[in-house]
Amino acid sequence: MMLDSQHTKWLMMSPNVFIDIIDDSLMLLYNTHGGIIKISRDEKLINLIKMLYAHINLGVVKYEILDKYNSHDIDWALKNGVISIEESDVKPIIYLPILNLQKDINKFNDNGIESRLQLIGSKLKYISGAFIRLSNMRDKSNSLLRRLRSIAATQHPCPSYEDSAASLTLDQLRIIIDNLKLTSVATIDIIFSGNCLERYSCEELVGLLSKYNFAYRVHLYSEDYEAIVTSINKIDIKLNLSFIVYQDRFSINDKSYIFNSAYHCEQKYLVYNEQDIMSNKGDSLPVWTGNNQEMFSKYVYTELSDLEESKINFNTLFRNQKLNSNFFGLIDIAPDGNVYAHGSKQSIGNVNDKEFSLVDVVINEFKENRTWRLTRDCTKCKLCPFRFVCPPVSIFEIQSNQIKMCHINYNEL
Repeated sequence: MMLDSQHTKWLMMSPNVFIDIIDDSLMLLYNTHGGIIKISRDEKLINLIKMLYAHINLGVVKYEILDKYNSHDIDWALKNGVISIEESDVKPIIYLPILNLQKDINKFNDNGIESRLQLIGSKLKYISGAFIRLSNMRDKSNSLLRRLRSIAATQHPCPSYEDSAASLTLDQLRIIIDNLKLTSVATIDIIFSGNCLERYSCEELVGLLSKYNFAYRVHLYSEDYEAIVTSINKIDIKLNLSFIVYQDRFSINDKSYIFNSAYHCEQKYLVYNEQDIMSNKGDSLPVWTGNNQEMFSKYVYTELSDLEESKINFNTLFRNQKLNSNFFGLIDIAPDGNVYAHGSKQSIGNVNDKEFSLVDVVINEFKENRTWRLTRDCTKCKLCPFRFVCPPVSIFEIQSNQIKMCHINYNEL
């Protein structure tokens, strides 16, 4: 590349490349436009990138610095547009994307997290979704069905089969929805078990839901769909309803389910092993059972090719550094009134508590960080250069206690 010697030469960092440096010895360079990935252990390139990102340089340094920094990886960076050479009488201005940490609650001062929580404003606005389980199912006739569906309910919002016959009362449901009115929730997810019609007056339940300006997404098994929809349609009250209908190997597959055209319906199929995948009747939802490692390894684990074929923008990469998009802002309410951060096993409140408040739920989760901000750098993936490019920690990894469901070994790259 021939440059006019009368002008000053500059090295410029590309604003399209995401950089992650680990322990000053390992670096990921990820081109958000082209998806090009480079892992570098080259000390000279790492130091040059750090120099470019220094506040005093703002992504631009004089070309002559290359006299001190010369290596194969730097040549690669120049050839692939990670660093460019420009000529200008004045120092060029570029805008490097930088994560805004002004309201980062991890950025403690002498007053600890309490002072950071004051900066984030309304706590309720951070709740964007709520999954409410009205009751548990009890089925003593098929122990395998009960066991697998119980496991599935820890990973997906499908009805749960438990020994406990707990169920929310209409008063408890009213308290929950009243608390949700000041949140960012637009659609409430309600998990209907097949015995809901035995525990609630459908007219009273629908009447309660109709008092609020929410849309409702009902989750149920296919064998319960017809009875519940029929009961709802008998009531002269209109709700903004949609349905997620689940099937699995125990569903009555020879029956044709005709979805009511008045409602939007999605069908999901729970798969417990590879045989279930072969008989898939809808969108597959894998369920970690503890005995299907091979299925997960084959169909669920992340491959390096998955990352190479995807184009991830800066918003996603920055988000992956600070929160878990699988869980952030979501809460689960169990039939016994316990409230959980979505995906967590530990209760952070109960509807029956005299001073119950979703504000306290949000504050508790921000302080303890069970799932909302469970990023990969908080796990055994923290030293992996792909930690923010990989998908966020999943519910399967939490429930299986097996963080790192992938086939990527960066030491071999």
